[in-house]
Amino acid sequence: MHARFGDLAAAVGLWEAWLADHPDTPEAHVWLGKLARERGDDAGAIDHFRTAFDARPDLPGAQVLLGAALVNGGRAAEAAEVLAREYQSTAGNPNRSILLGHALLETGDAEGARRAFERAVAQAPGSAHALFGLANACARLGDAAEAARLRAAFAERKARGLENDRTHADERLHDLPFLLPVAARWYAAAGRIEALHGDPAAAEARWLRAVQLDPAQREAVAELDRAWRRAGRAEEAARLVARAREQAAAAPAPMGEE
Repeated sequence: MHARFGDLAAAVGLWEAWLADHPDTPEAHVWLGKLARERGDDAGAIDHFRTAFDARPDLPGAQVLLGAALVNGGRAAEAAEVLAREYQSTAGNPNRSILLGHALLETGDAEGARRAFERAVAQAPGSAHALFGLANACARLGDAAEAARLRAAFAERKARGLENDRTHADERLHDLPFLLPVAARWYAAAGRIEALHGDPAAAEARWLRAVQLDPAQREAVAELDRAWRRAGRAEEAARLVARAREQAAAAPAPMGEE
């Protein structure tokens, strides 16, 4: 959740602390790989995804994430070797088939790429990415007519997708009021973790972020109230509590809270 709301350093610290206590946790390497990717550390992302994949090849996400990182890093042959392996957890995953197709195209295996993209189209008939990849593979194989047909289908699918996005944009914005309290609860929990680690400044920063997202977030308000009163900031604490009560009275309780 830290990563989703921009606090990458905190997220990395929490996962690294978890990994130090639980070294045999490939899931932690998956998350650290995602965070490394968000920071632009492609080599670090590959290292973490590789560690997770080597430990548990069937771990959901590990194969596809490693394959994608290798493709994006220009290591197509390695990506193809990883993505060609069959596991029950990814047998029906069109993203794996699409990535394998791109990796095989990069290595010059257009026929293998065509088979991978055909599989992706069968797995996800509505995937514009699968159609585009299959069109490119057919063009490489010299089937110009089929490539043109597939490119036309790709363009029509993309246009339909853009129209759908425009149609439902307002509905997605309406979800935001429900997402903010969820994020606030995570920051409140992160503050408690920082406090347990003996870092009151970091804990206060997390609790402040929680009340910025949801001024009525009870756990964060209570923790800040106690911390500020101990520090002689009683007036600030009183204003915070009053604002939280006003917010709680003016709005329904967040989802998941009584």
